[in-house]
Amino acid sequence: MKHLNLSLCALSVCVAGSLLVDCGGPPSGFNLSGPPGNSINPARTATPQSVKEKPVYSFLGGSDGSGPGAGLMTDATGAFYGTTSAGGSNGTGTVFRLRSVGNRYKKKTLYSFLGFSDGQDPLGALIEDSSGALYGTTYNGGVNNATGTVFKLTPSGSGYTKTTIYTFQGGSDGSNPDGALVAYQGGFYGTTIAGGKFGDGTVFALKPTTSGYAETVVHSFQGGQDGATPRSALLVNAGNLFSTTLTGGGGPCALTSEPAGCGTVFELKPSGSGFTETVVYRFKGGMDGANPYGGLISDSRGTLYGTTGNGGSNGCRGGDNGVGCGTLFKLSPAGSGYTESILHRFMESDGRGPVGTLTAASHGKFYGTTLLGGAVGQGTVFALTVTPHRLVFTSLYSFQSTTKSDGSNPVGGLIFGADGKLFGTTQSGGSANNGTVFSFVP
Repeated sequence: MKHLNLSLCALSVCVAGSLLVDCGGPPSGFNLSGPPGNSINPARTATPQSVKEKPVYSFLGGSDGSGPGAGLMTDATGAFYGTTSAGGSNGTGTVFRLRSVGNRYKKKTLYSFLGFSDGQDPLGALIEDSSGALYGTTYNGGVNNATGTVFKLTPSGSGYTKTTIYTFQGGSDGSNPDGALVAYQGGFYGTTIAGGKFGDGTVFALKPTTSGYAETVVHSFQGGQDGATPRSALLVNAGNLFSTTLTGGGGPCALTSEPAGCGTVFELKPSGSGFTETVVYRFKGGMDGANPYGGLISDSRGTLYGTTGNGGSNGCRGGDNGVGCGTLFKLSPAGSGYTESILHRFMESDGRGPVGTLTAASHGKFYGTTLLGGAVGQGTVFALTVTPHRLVFTSLYSFQSTTKSDGSNPVGGLIFGADGKLFGTTQSGGSANNGTVFSFVP
């Protein structure tokens, strides 16, 4: 596993061969009224294992791919597309497709990365354009096999033709894109966790030209109060861009002696020929939460919802040296800014380390996953129902790869399939312990 180290008591992220220890659009009709501010640990339904999880596909490793570390994308036909961070013909990652055939799913590897200039280690989800072409990022590859790329897979006959549309140079233009792209203002926008003018990551834009694509750095993070290490996809909300930084925001973080800060939520607003960046919220650690690893979603009122991978308590029940198991939070528009409320603090038994972006249903309910925690510490699926007067948190499923091949350690978020089921990936577990695609009926 290239980007997660599960052996540490605190949620940790292994990137580019080094260990970074954390300091510590919704479906149509989605509309939440929201609870009163600062609601803490809502009524919890005691229903672990209340849904039936079904492994859809177990990755075999080797040429088949292994370690899917991002969520899935679905197209108009109901097929699913995703990436594996390793495996494939060259051991450097794949793009795959799953199609329903009768009562099972048939997998096809659409592309195996070659490494080096071709790119390797795709960690983000894919997006699709109107022609059926797929776009994504690789964390490594490119210059010195270490800076990352943006790629395009164009349908061609019975397969796809792969093109590298941008190679990061590792300097002021950014380095190591970890999240998915988003279509915005006639191009693609994304984040890099490193590089930029100050070395703390960037938001970038790729716009089509007559000869390909031109890259522009929209914002270079400065660390400190400004935030650092953006690794999630951007959210387009009311014409502006929002996302999170894993660290930064000013410190020290209350969780540890980490001086960089506990992470931020930021907004980029178009201004003239560029953008103006505003830090919407700076996490404080401790009970407030720390290290928002996943991205954001929003409701019709412009309220933002997300998770932090750490914090939320002075320690969770599994024993984490006081780092905390993570939180669910919301940021409600208030005047010219936002007010933060904690919706739930994880407690190990109901999950630990929510690192994927939340998924919203049209009936006032969120779904998500935790990397760790649950009945046997292998991760969970959860739901949070929001009503005008209360919150109800439900632990829906605990992965149990120690006793069966249902997968373990889900990293990406969930998506709805055409049949109304929710689908996701686990980075490990399954019949060959190389990860799975799974589904369940919400």
